Amino acid sequence: MEWSGWPCPLTPLENWLRTQAGASGYPGGFVEHYLVPVLYPATLNRTVQVLLGATVLVVNVITYALVFARTAPSRRS
Repeated sequence: MEWSGWPCPLTPLENWLRTQAGASGYPGGFVEHYLVPVLYPATLNRTVQVLLGATVLVVNVITYALVFARTAPSRRS
């Protein structure tokens, strides 16, 4: 769906079912409505972004270092 540019058919279905149940639908797509607020909350500022990015970087470096340390001795044999 993403590559074709077509909207997900489930979003209009969800909005229709919500209106049938007496609730209101929402504008935009599923990602904008449900995922963007979780990934980019209103409290997210530059400092928090940098800290989260640094944390992810450190975790990745440690993980790759451990994987490399485990596989390095087997390459020497």
